[in-house]
Amino acid sequence: MNLLSTRLFRACCALAFTLSAGVQAIPGQPGTLDTTWGGTGLVATPVNGNSYATAMTLQPDGKVLLAGYCTGGGTADFCVTRYDANGTLDLTWNGTGKVVTAITPGVSSADDFARAIAVQPDGKVLLAGSCGTETVAPYTGSTHFCAARYNANGTLDLTWGGTGTVGTVVSSAVMYPDDYANAVAVQPDGKVLLAGGCYDGTGFANQGNNYNFCAARYNSDGTLDTTWNGSGTVITLIGVNGQAFAATVLAGGKVLLAGGCAATNKDFCSVRYNANGTLDTTWGGTGKVITDFANGTDTARAIAVQPDGKILLAGVCSVGQPTLCAIRYDANGTVNMKAASGNYGEALAVAVQADGRILLGGHCGGALCVLRFQASGLPDSSWSGGIFVVNSRGAAMALQPDGKVLLAGDCLNTTVDFCVARFDAANCAVDLDGDTKVLATIDSLLHVRIALGLSNAAVINGINFPVGTPRNDWASISNYLVGKTLDIDGDGLTTPAIDSLIHTRVALGLTGTAVTNGITFPANAVRNTWPLIRDYLVTQCGMSLVQ
Repeated sequence: MNLLSTRLFRACCALAFTLSAGVQAIPGQPGTLDTTWGGTGLVATPVNGNSYATAMTLQPDGKVLLAGYCTGGGTADFCVTRYDANGTLDLTWNGTGKVVTAITPGVSSADDFARAIAVQPDGKVLLAGSCGTETVAPYTGSTHFCAARYNANGTLDLTWGGTGTVGTVVSSAVMYPDDYANAVAVQPDGKVLLAGGCYDGTGFANQGNNYNFCAARYNSDGTLDTTWNGSGTVITLIGVNGQAFAATVLAGGKVLLAGGCAATNKDFCSVRYNANGTLDTTWGGTGKVITDFANGTDTARAIAVQPDGKILLAGVCSVGQPTLCAIRYDANGTVNMKAASGNYGEALAVAVQADGRILLGGHCGGALCVLRFQASGLPDSSWSGGIFVVNSRGAAMALQPDGKVLLAGDCLNTTVDFCVARFDAANCAVDLDGDTKVLATIDSLLHVRIALGLSNAAVINGINFPVGTPRNDWASISNYLVGKTLDIDGDGLTTPAIDSLIHTRVALGLTGTAVTNGITFPANAVRNTWPLIRDYLVTQCGMSLVQ
């Protein structure tokens, strides 16, 4: 049941987000390729034979780690690359920017598939997945959880299991235990959690039947942590043929696993554990939640936790056709929202931006793609589409501190290569208080005060915010502005005499030359006419302006 061993390529703010006719994607618009990444917006790296990227993470210093498996040695091996902030290979990582590790070297057909990556607080790097056990009797032909740990320079960390690698049979099957680790998470105390699917010993292994959610927890040296369920491992039956594809550690040490299982159809399935590995019955009343999206075949592949504690699961749902989708839950497991894109494909990653917008990353047809939704679950038309058409498959996504979006996967060139695309994601700030309206007495006044250099209480004094406004204090407004701009004319500055004046006029309902009359634009302003300003407000701010 190795779901990843075979890879197929398949070649601001009105509520009505209506694009004006003829508006085209322009450089810098959210969802367009950022050409400062590798010179084109896409970096492809041949690693070792055919190389399939399955996971990505960011280091605190901004470097990007991409992990997966490579077949250049005749069998699949763990492989990982590291990039500097501009997309070039980081040669301080093993001298080449690349590392290939055979977990079961010299064994015919012993494949090692890395599917998850994490960076520890000390800078060490963990890769996790499943590895062959052909030489471990009586488990001939089976697989088990495995993890490798690397030092900050790319060498194996021999303090992890004594060799730099650790393997664990989690399955309860006496013969042919099949275990697939699909996710890894590092706890604040340094313990390491692996999660995936394990064969339960009934039916036939490798036939897609009789698998359950399972997890293993390790101490910082790679030994099993027996305070986790008394043994270091846990297996949980949920539905039929359940397998976890994502895991995260929540506040208080609770652990959430998400994936797919069958009830009537294949559905989103999730299990939540207490810090000791017992089921957390505050999640859905039993510790388990099964959600059918739309009476089709659904599987969750990724988890994101919102600042308010709500949980987003993203994956693939059958809504007429397989499509990228997400379900949001309240903290107790109650469904809060459902969203589907309509694009043929699947989401393998999910992230929440600072302003609450939701990003789904994966593949649409034969292309890497990132799609964006409003916090309500409606499509966000200020996002250009985020689709880069190439024979490719997206697998992992990461948000950089400046708001740019990295999407990683593999691309078909002469060989199958690791590839990483970067998309612009910054939006202009128009609806500053977040009430879905742009008002001269609130949003424009805030704009002017910020443009004048004011901060804290000086920005909000005397403003009567509507009841329920999401951003009605300086802390929430300043957090919202991270990665956004108030620069409407595009000259690199935010000034009251130009940007704030334009903002006010548009907020008052003016259009055409009434917006630009009497304004002296600097020579370097890239938007100095109403059509250019209007298209910017539509494509990057989500406003509904058609004149």
